[in-house]
Amino acid sequence: MSTPNWAEILEAIGSLVVAVLAIWGDQVRAWLFGPKLELSLAHDVPDLTNRNDGKKALFYHLRITNHGHTLAEAVTVRCTSIWRKAADGKYRSEQLLYPVLLRWTPAELGRVLVSVRTSDVCDLGSLVENEARFEIAALVRPNNFRGSVAGNESIVVGIEAIGKNVTSKPYFVEISWDGVWSPNINEMAAQHLVVRPANRRDIASL
Repeated sequence: MSTPNWAEILEAIGSLVVAVLAIWGDQVRAWLFGPKLELSLAHDVPDLTNRNDGKKALFYHLRITNHGHTLAEAVTVRCTSIWRKAADGKYRSEQLLYPVLLRWTPAELGRVLVSVRTSDVCDLGSLVENEARFEIAALVRPNNFRGSVAGNESIVVGIEAIGKNVTSKPYFVEISWDGVWSPNINEMAAQHLVVRPANRRDIASL
């Protein structure tokens, strides 16, 4: 049995690497060193805010974290899909003609395209005291957008962060409300307005 010629083997491997980089170099560099965005709920309980009209409001937020080595450029966070629980307990897809942008936090700054180096936060949605629905925080709300949750309703929202040089994996959030308002945010989060990550594979009807 002949002894392997390691010099030839290494040369062949080097030639293969050069060829791969010549064809897919940009993709390889992006995978190794580019931005990597991950979505998550920013907190376990909602943020209680006093509005200028005297009403209280509960806000939920999403955190956008960049685990990569470079800046994520011109990022928007978009609601890309909605499912609503029907009377039979199964989730049915809602019509969504196009993705709906969510508002970056704080909304007063009016940001639309945001560069994310480490992390940033956007609004998911809010429930205002004595109002009938939890509303998804759409930057611009189309007339046919059904991104709200009334009492005894439940929806699952699919969300993605998309930038000039990056797209996150889809993130799914289940939002359920029993129609009860309480100023106790821990009680609200545990019993009345439940907002939690949803695994699409665990929801058989999606």
